Amino acid sequence: YQELGRGPAASGVADPGWFLTKVDIDNWARLKLVRGDRAAATAAAAADKARQIELLRQGAGMAEVMQAMRDCGKPCVVHNGLFDLAYVLTQFVHGMILPQLWKDFLAIVNRWLPGGVYDTKYMARGLPYNLVPQGTALGDMYGSLTDPEGSARQEAEK
Repeated sequence: YQELGRGPAASGVADPGWFLTKVDIDNWARLKLVRGDRAAATAAAAADKARQIELLRQGAGMAEVMQAMRDCGKPCVVHNGLFDLAYVLTQFVHGMILPQLWKDFLAIVNRWLPGGVYDTKYMARGLPYNLVPQGTALGDMYGSLTDPEGSARQEAEK
């Protein structure tokens, strides 16, 4: 600030070209006064804009995942995932409120997940109780189906 107070005549430069940049220090945003000419200020502004665009692109990651799932045509496997699926489709992909009709929602799901959606909790409800005696929560199912001593393994081997 002392240099600014002296004015352009003291520094010998007609336009000292001071500009502000944002600096992140320990997750705190700080402003930094930087001395440079107009070209340096323009370059810093362009670099900041490029950084912001990259952050936006990185934030669009879920939409990119959904596009890859749509393009590959592989099935989508979820566990009790209807709410999650609806949220992802409306917030990251479809960009609107949920349709009023079930058939319209299914059309969106089929367009974005052409390989089909398989819900393991829904499928587990159709299994005999002795295969998943602890319940259909994901952790319980995993324990029941992978426990070598458990009843699920013994029943499946019969």
